[in-house]
Amino acid sequence: MTTKPALGVMALYINSKKQFDERSYLKNLMIQGEKMGMKIFLFSPENVDEKNKRIYAYFYNKTKSKWIRKWTDFPNIIFDRCRYQATSRFKQLKRFREKNPRIIYLNRPLSNKWIVHEKLSENNSVKEFLPNSKLITKLDDLLQFTNRSKETFFKPINGTGGAGILKIQKTKDQKYLIQGRKHNRKIIPKQLVNKSQLLGLCKNLNAKKQYMAQQGIDIKLDSGSVHDYRLLIQKNNIGEWVVTGCAGRIGAKGSVTSNLHGGGYAVPADRLLKSWFKEHQIKSIKQNMEQLSYAVVTELESQNYELCELALDIAVDRSGKIWLLEVNPKPARKVFLKIDEEETYIKAVVRPLEYALWLYKNGNSPIGAIRKRK
Repeated sequence: MTTKPALGVMALYINSKKQFDERSYLKNLMIQGEKMGMKIFLFSPENVDEKNKRIYAYFYNKTKSKWIRKWTDFPNIIFDRCRYQATSRFKQLKRFREKNPRIIYLNRPLSNKWIVHEKLSENNSVKEFLPNSKLITKLDDLLQFTNRSKETFFKPINGTGGAGILKIQKTKDQKYLIQGRKHNRKIIPKQLVNKSQLLGLCKNLNAKKQYMAQQGIDIKLDSGSVHDYRLLIQKNNIGEWVVTGCAGRIGAKGSVTSNLHGGGYAVPADRLLKSWFKEHQIKSIKQNMEQLSYAVVTELESQNYELCELALDIAVDRSGKIWLLEVNPKPARKVFLKIDEEETYIKAVVRPLEYALWLYKNGNSPIGAIRKRK
């Protein structure tokens, strides 16, 4: 009798009530994993008994439609869904990985946005699609950057969901037009400030966080809302990269980003592209997006990053040029449900599981698998 592979989905609690984010997605992941013959469970590093190598894990009982907790052995494979937090929980995650290096991990934490930008800048196939960016070590750096850029985005290098981002436009009378989001994602309304007011706001936003400046791209629709595209690329059941899907995102009124967490909404990519471009242009733009996604994952893997999926946030300006705004190694996939692409959503859920089975059957680590294919 063949032993079921055990897959542990590792995530961090998001609050003191010990709740997980993405509960609907995690439930669907458990259901699909069971269908595929896996022993699959959810856990946080806080649930681990290192001494006895046991985990007090969460199992989803589909029949009873409820989560059940019980002790279980360590898994063969771990799917890391732990997003960055400036908390002790993230330190626990690091300790768990350091103590258990022999487990097969589908993915490993990606470096912060600035380091990723620097690494991608080394690749000739990628760097032409990167907006001009600079790590801000002192506020004078930001002022100099705003002098050279028509529009500047000041954003945390570890931020998610559009939190803590400020858009800055220098005016002819040496003032600054700003708008953005606080770290709690509340909108900072559009306002005109002087230099000292700008520096005061940035200093408050910058407390205990590192920031980078990024060249703004003209992606404002006629409605006044900004837009971009979320492309998901994943490993499949033979360990190869495939583009799963792409969706358009339109930001909430007054928002400088398009994130769904910040009140944005999703639309089919083709429909959004048609608002600016003709059919033959759309085909070329989509091909360029896909080529960029393959170039990005190839470059990051060549630098020994283990990945099983990556979401690219891509802007397309009015000339049709594409820009890579940032990459997300722990992407949500509800964007596809929001545009009624249920088949794409199911693929997005299932592909990491298929990849996990492939790794288990072939006895590979992700990086080892990459080297064998070269």
